[in-house]
Amino acid sequence: MELDLRRVDYLQVGPCNRGTLQLLGSQKSNTSKVVVGDDTGLVTCFAVKKGELVSVFTCEPSEFDKAVGRVVLGGKENDKIFVACGQTLKGITKKGKEFFRFNANLSEDVQAMVVNNIDGKIYTGGNRLYHEFVDCKDANYKTLPDVINDIIIAPISGPADSAILACQDRCIRVLNGSEIVCEVPIEGSPQCMVRGHQNVDPGSGVVMLYYGTDTGTLGQLLLTETEGGAPGWTLNNVRKLGGITSIAIYDFTHEEKEDLVVGRDDGTIEAITFDEGMPKLLFSVNVRECVMAVAAGHITDPHRDEIVATTFSGKVIGFVGRPDTIDAAEGASSPTKVLVENKVVGLRHELDDLHKQLDKKKEKLTKISAANPDVQVLESSFKVHEKFMLGEDAMYDLLLEIESPIQFVMLQSDIELEIVQAENDLAVVSNCAASPEEGNQFVATYNCIESSNRLSLKIRMIEGQMGLLKAYIVPASSFKNTCQCSTFKIKPLSLHRRVHSADLSNHMLSEIKVEGSFSVADMHSWIASCLPGMPDRAADQNNEIMFESSFLETVLCCRYQKNHAVFLSDSISTLAVLKEVISREATKKQAQLMVSSEISPQSILSTLEMMHPKLEHQHILARNHDMIAGLKELSLHEPNLDFLSQEYRAVLEKAESIQSEYKLHAGNLEYLHGVVSKLWLDQHKFKGQDGRANLPLLTQILNSYDFMTLVNFMSQGDSQD
Repeated sequence: MELDLRRVDYLQVGPCNRGTLQLLGSQKSNTSKVVVGDDTGLVTCFAVKKGELVSVFTCEPSEFDKAVGRVVLGGKENDKIFVACGQTLKGITKKGKEFFRFNANLSEDVQAMVVNNIDGKIYTGGNRLYHEFVDCKDANYKTLPDVINDIIIAPISGPADSAILACQDRCIRVLNGSEIVCEVPIEGSPQCMVRGHQNVDPGSGVVMLYYGTDTGTLGQLLLTETEGGAPGWTLNNVRKLGGITSIAIYDFTHEEKEDLVVGRDDGTIEAITFDEGMPKLLFSVNVRECVMAVAAGHITDPHRDEIVATTFSGKVIGFVGRPDTIDAAEGASSPTKVLVENKVVGLRHELDDLHKQLDKKKEKLTKISAANPDVQVLESSFKVHEKFMLGEDAMYDLLLEIESPIQFVMLQSDIELEIVQAENDLAVVSNCAASPEEGNQFVATYNCIESSNRLSLKIRMIEGQMGLLKAYIVPASSFKNTCQCSTFKIKPLSLHRRVHSADLSNHMLSEIKVEGSFSVADMHSWIASCLPGMPDRAADQNNEIMFESSFLETVLCCRYQKNHAVFLSDSISTLAVLKEVISREATKKQAQLMVSSEISPQSILSTLEMMHPKLEHQHILARNHDMIAGLKELSLHEPNLDFLSQEYRAVLEKAESIQSEYKLHAGNLEYLHGVVSKLWLDQHKFKGQDGRANLPLLTQILNSYDFMTLVNFMSQGDSQD
């Protein structure tokens, strides 16, 4: 079974945040009303009656209301709307009247919220602060190690509900009151959760939930009081789609099963069912905007299933059955057909009105400009949805999205970077000459040929550098004086990602020890200035955090407490960078440190063994790429190529794929040579020596790559005193 749905654009509101869409059920019509909140603080509710979109209510924001951060349903019949605007929580009836307003007086804006339908408790999550309110009084609170992305509640320990929190540090945590009773590590940072009930016995004490991560993984988790968390199935992001922003449950197959609707930040909306435990895709579409929330139910017709979604720019979109599959059975006057026809008529009238308003505004602008020649017309600021995340290919994925089409983006950095374009990317990238004296090691412009309000590209960088990447975004409008800047920090060990655990016994580790007068918070901040994915604060007085290199697969273990820290890694270059950054940050704070190191020769050999497959593959790729032009020219003059070796014939047959891979990874070989050279220099630096004199010889060995020759050369360097 596949769902055959077509798109219907319902409404345009202001830019939306995640989790600001809900469906409000109605017993009279058996259809649902759509409730959506936007960045202006406006809460809009509409329904579809007899094929026409009807406004149920519009709840205007008060003077001090901020953007809507979350919309949830509550009440014993789930018929009341609760809205979080900054630190203000308010309740709205199904008719649009505000019956409840509560200023939580928090130090952070509410980003996640849930209301208990039975006892009216309100659970909120800000940046790192979790609160539980009973009768508008703060009953329990907890400071979490990292950002709280979502909250759901379920009875895990007895009849009372426990709070289940999705945290940015790749953990799902269960709280009873103010106590963390369970931590479940997962792969990727969980962004959203929804509770499921399929195949779960109500009296079993098992709570089942579905979660989605920023890496695009969809998973199932089983929670119990005695055993904690047990992973269920996991759907990895094999299609290389975007991160998951929203999940909804609905029975599309009408087989009393829980099918899932998934929204992603690359614009993809999917409906997934499970047939004998195996996932099956029912529907997939890309709306070319970041999807902020999804829901499913009956909106246009009580007999018709529908998906509804909100996007970053504020579009409220529905996906309903196509006329050729449904309307024919229901007659020409089906609600969907009437809705489309009425919408076309309404849009034409609206378009005429907009043209008239635009003409009046242009006339007014012309008069102002004529009277005041020095006055410049500027466009107001716009909201930017941004994402800068390390991908599985050891490159950073940069996503920028605004409400209107982008004209161009200028990228500038004080460290060396490289843009890698996708094959289907039609934008024009122009690299400018670097000007180090002005602090510009990298400058490039990204010009959009097609009209698009989002930009997505990959950025390759070299570890060991610390700097900033700035993106200056210019929208496509008649006002040429508008630009907005997004800034991203690039840390020295930027290609390392945090992991929950690693088997250190499988790695040949070197070690550095740091002792002196510093607090846990000091050391935590020094490590955070070097490595990505660190929480804002240390979780404990004795801390252990693990990292893995996404490029070389080496590990780094950081153990630190007051006045003492130990760092273990099989990459001495990683330790050298860490030592340099910590020493520099400690000097700024005038802290006295004593740093000792124990470098194992086996660490260097282990790193070279990890690099060998990559080095060998890149050398073969570069050699084959260089041969393609000559072999193609030879094939034009020789009708029969049987005299060529099998290797050369294989290069000709795979020429297209070789060229494509080389284009995507053109800088990898140079980067790998740089890693080996730095390994050589760091090896001598730990001994207090200068290894630069032998770099030309090392370069020759790398250019005519042979693994054993390289190992012998590095071993000789290690044995030198």
